[in-house]
Order: sequence, then C-alpha cells, then structure tokens
Amino acid sequence: MLVLRARNVALSLLAVALLFVPLSLYRSPIRRFVEAELPYSIQVDRLLRMGSEGSLAAWFGSVIFIAVALALFVLLRRAGATGERGPLRLAFGVAGLLALDQSIVLHERLLMIWLTHAGSIGGWLPALLALLLLAALLRGGGWAGRSRLFYTLGWALVFAGYLWSVVTALQFPLDRGHEAAAALLKYGGGICLLYAALLRLEGVTTLTTGSQTGRRVALWLVGLGVLFSLATVGFHLLEARVDLDAIDPFRLFFLLDSLQEATIPTFYSFLLWLFVAALLVLITAGDRNSGRRDTRRWGALAALFVFLSLDEAASLHEQLIGLSRAMVSKLAIEHEGLLYHAWVVPVGLLLLLLFVLYIPFFRRLPRSTALWILFSGGLFVAGALGFEMLGGVVVTWAKDNDTLRLGVETIEELLEMLGLAACAYALLTYLALHVAPVRVWVRVGPPGESQPPTHE
Repeated sequence: MLVLRARNVALSLLAVALLFVPLSLYRSPIRRFVEAELPYSIQVDRLLRMGSEGSLAAWFGSVIFIAVALALFVLLRRAGATGERGPLRLAFGVAGLLALDQSIVLHERLLMIWLTHAGSIGGWLPALLALLLLAALLRGGGWAGRSRLFYTLGWALVFAGYLWSVVTALQFPLDRGHEAAAALLKYGGGICLLYAALLRLEGVTTLTTGSQTGRRVALWLVGLGVLFSLATVGFHLLEARVDLDAIDPFRLFFLLDSLQEATIPTFYSFLLWLFVAALLVLITAGDRNSGRRDTRRWGALAALFVFLSLDEAASLHEQLIGLSRAMVSKLAIEHEGLLYHAWVVPVGLLLLLLFVLYIPFFRRLPRSTALWILFSGGLFVAGALGFEMLGGVVVTWAKDNDTLRLGVETIEELLEMLGLAACAYALLTYLALHVAPVRVWVRVGPPGESQPPTHE
C-alpha cells in the first residue's frame, strides 16, 4: 500500500518552494563562487532563476501542477455523471496548462503578443479574463469544508502570481525579487490545490490496470513521439525556406522544435520520464505489500527516473560537458568526433555499472518483462548515447551539412521517446499481470488516528 499523508506532502513541497527563493535571489554570488572554484562553467543563472524556463524551479513548478492534475483526474473518475464533472474537468485542464506553462513560460510570449497588438490600455484585458476564469474555476465541483477553503486559496494564489507578473510587465521590468515573489505565489497556490484534492481523496483508492491498458497507452505514446518528431522536421524545413524571425517574432513556432530546450516536445519527454517514475512507484508499493525482495531496487529505479525527468527539463547533463572534456583530456583521449559531446563518457560508464548491478534483478523478473525493459533501454541508449556520438561526428566533420545534423538529432530524440514508451508498456503489463491491485491510502489526520479499510 502506498501511504500519502496530505499534511506532510504539502509541508514538504512548501519547504522546497521556499528553498528556491534564496537560491534565486543570490544566484549572482553563487555564480561567482562556482566560477572561482571550478575550472569549467555551469549555467548557474539559468538553473537557479525562479520563473525562468529550464530552471530547477521550473521543473519543480511543473511537478506540482502535474500532481494537481493527477489528483483532479482521480476525482473526475470518481464523480461519475454528477454535476461535479464540469468544474473538475475545467480545473483539470487548467492545471495541465499551468504545468506546461511552468516549463516553457508560455504566458510571457502570449502577453507580449497581446501588448504589441493591443497597446497599454488593452494590456489590462488579460487580467480581466483571468478573473473571469478564476470565477469559473471556483464554481461548484463538490468542494466543501477545508477542501473548499484550500481550493479557493490555491486558485487565488495562482492567479495572484500571474497577476503580479502581468502588472510588473506593464509597469516596470521584472527584477529578481518580483520573479521570486510571482513564482512563489504560483507554487504556493499549486500546493494548496494539491492539499485540497488530497483532502477530498481521503481514504483508500484502488488502482488497477487491465491487460490491454499497456498496449493502448504505448500506442498513444509512440504516436505522440512520432508526431513531435515530424513537427520538428517540419519546423526546420520551414525555417530553411522563410525568415521565421520576421513572420514569428515571438518565436511560437520554435516551441515545436524538439532539438531545443523548453519546448512542447521536451515537456512531453519530461512527462514521459515522470510517468515511468510513477509506474515504478506503484510497482514498489505493490511489491512491498507482497513482501517481495526487489522492493528497494524498484524504488531506486523510481528515484533515478525522477532525477532523469529533472535532467530532461533542466538539461543537467549539459553541465557535465566541461568536466567531461577535462576528464577525457587528462586521459589523453581525443574529444572530437565521437566524443565531441564528452558527457557520454561518464554517463555511459554509469549506465554500464547500473546494468551490471541490476543483472540479478533482471534474472528474477518474468522473461517477457525483462526482455521488454532491456529492449526499451537499448532503444533509449541507441538514441541518447549512440546518435549523440554520431552527432558529434557530424558536428566535427560535416558541420555545414544542416540536413544531416537535423536527421541525426531528430532520430536521437525519437529513439529516446520510443524507448520510454516501450518501458511504460513493459511496466504497465507487469503491473497488470504480476502485481496485485495497488492501494493508495491518503491520510488526513495525525498518525494513529485512522486505519485503512481492510475489506478492499
């Protein structure tokens, strides 16, 4: 059984949110310290800046609103045909958009478009529309008591954060204090919304997956991966024929490019990592309930996939380039060609070590599950390391061949997404066939006050 204590979840998330504030405000002295102590550069400003795409805080904000959307989705499934479905469906959709916005900061582009075409007077209209949306979100939905209080407070804080951003953009440039305050309001609002949803989910929820669920989900994931790859190719073909900066000064088309950071395809990849991590958490809970011996190994994989979702969102592996090149140079290894992206050396060694450590684990798995996981890992490594190294050859020896570089990098991203989709299929099938239905117990009261139902 997976036990979630609502208060602990909310307080833990709030503590992390508050930790980002001093890191964002004092990122300049942190950067100077890092530059003085390390012989290679790290993008400290981007990583620590609250309210910026590709930052650690942006990943955290996206995770909060993804959790809110997931909790609202469970409530939506429970609502049946009642009148609660409309407000819950709206709240679920807005939470998903907020998760996307935390990752790519879409609202800044939309606001600049509006200000450019509407002028300063019309610039206040987005705030009015936001208030109308807030009123629609607060209507009905079955919220009552404490859950109603935190639900209302949550949306109020979220919209206050966005209103803060709009007002400061209209009146004066955002400085570090304004950025941190606006982001903290949004994070605090998301935490309140999650707490409100957990209050309504109090008790035990049984999660089951059918034998066909994995196939349907995998087909959807593969389809989306192919779609985003085609969108990337289409974007670059368009970019080669027209001046995109002239027809798209706000860079909306660039959000379709999976080869850049903080775009819609990279947000999708980030979601894939989190989805697989969630499946691993459910398997960990199911194995613990059954008393199996591999609970810790499943849990370690879940933690690894959460970290890799952070890497996908914030491109942490790129921070290893300076360190990796220094390492391969010290070893007298040429870091051109295959090793142009030198981070593949330490990452490849870590993956090899992980594979060796998990060989006994794979042997204990059902044969079909082990084969699918190995297949998914092979696909991902072929893209993340194999085509990354091939891309280094292209950059070194055929740097003027944009078409070849586009093809290699697009296939690299596609193979990574296909590998994650195959892994999700393997885990969903394993959940359905080899793990008993997983129960999630949301506790609201203090420890020892309540016990889970035993009849489920």
